[in-house]
Amino acid sequence: MHSELSSEKNIYISIIVPVYNVEMYLRDCLDSILNQDYSDYEIICVNDASTDNSREILCEYAVKYSKIRIITHLENKGLSAARNTGIANAKGKYLLFVDSDDMIISSTLVELYQLTQKKQVDIVYFDMDVIYQDAYKKMSKNDEERINSGEIFSGRELFCIFAEKGQKKSEVCRQFIKRDFLKEQRIEFYDGILHEDELFSFLCAMSALKVVNLNRKYYIYRQRLGSIMSRRNNKRAESVFVILVQILTFWASHTFTDRENEAIRYYFGDLYNTYRYYSCFEEGKEYLEVGGFVEKALYTILQTAHTSRYLTLNKEQLSCIEKARHIIVFGAGKAAMDIVNILRRKNIHIDAIAVSNSDDNSETFCGIQVRPMDSIAYYLKDALVIIGVTEKYSQGIQDRLEKLGCKDIIITLKVVN
Repeated sequence: MHSELSSEKNIYISIIVPVYNVEMYLRDCLDSILNQDYSDYEIICVNDASTDNSREILCEYAVKYSKIRIITHLENKGLSAARNTGIANAKGKYLLFVDSDDMIISSTLVELYQLTQKKQVDIVYFDMDVIYQDAYKKMSKNDEERINSGEIFSGRELFCIFAEKGQKKSEVCRQFIKRDFLKEQRIEFYDGILHEDELFSFLCAMSALKVVNLNRKYYIYRQRLGSIMSRRNNKRAESVFVILVQILTFWASHTFTDRENEAIRYYFGDLYNTYRYYSCFEEGKEYLEVGGFVEKALYTILQTAHTSRYLTLNKEQLSCIEKARHIIVFGAGKAAMDIVNILRRKNIHIDAIAVSNSDDNSETFCGIQVRPMDSIAYYLKDALVIIGVTEKYSQGIQDRLEKLGCKDIIITLKVVN
């Protein structure tokens, strides 16, 4: 374990760790960073006005390990502001963002160092493992389709490849970023919103001249019920809406190839689905609290773009759904999205989205994990499955579900407009 502080000129990597009320996980996070097969790095911990024992733990580690620097916000400013503070105070050539409830494997820094010494790229993308706290969600996470590991692309080219394979890699914790690149492009995290990675990563991908993707899992992401991103509130819809505005503005003000336009369309569409998913969370709330003429104008467009539903549920079906132990929606298209939105309005939890073949779909749909039908067969005995596909395919899906042992199936009703 390396604990010596390298001289400033030798600091190659700055690890930025935003900290807010994570006393249960902070030691695991810091230990994983300190236990590296590499020494030329610093750890910048931004304490965002924690009210638990996180500050005391940081001080304890800072006394013991001189690599750690603590920067304190006197009031809670949010994840974007904490990361921006870390960037502003970083000395390393490259930046790694590690959330304070997550971890990295011991070979992360030395391998990223060796790669960037050789490749001299703006961004390295890599993979991650996920730890689920909810036992029902401990289904194995499918590996993403491999993408020419180690080959150099432009940021836009790799962005297109990701989109064509139904991937995004928009989580900033899966990126190793050159600090001067961010400075030259004037890219920072948008303050005051959630889902900030989506906008930051998009702007980085659109601007980077040299990037590389590694099929290596360096990061260990902990999905916990108490985290910011697991909370359901209208703030998330408002945040995604702001991101849509920013991406649309960037899209309209730059020139792209047909391939790039199609990739951005995929990225924008996935975010739009997320927006629709969260915009109907608060019962009785008809309007998002947005400001500015452009935002209000786009909000009107988004609200009226899909006013009619393709599928619906009757009262009897909803009554059965409300009593079910687990809910699985089959399908990842417009029809399934309508079902998801109906259930969200009723505050009904959806455990998973099932599809015939996960290779043809993204990892998530409207913020819900997408699983191949065969991988959730074990859970079908205790779950109610709502078929959210067109009439053309619903009978075939029903037959297959019944063969897998599913006893409770609801076929949605078509709306005649």
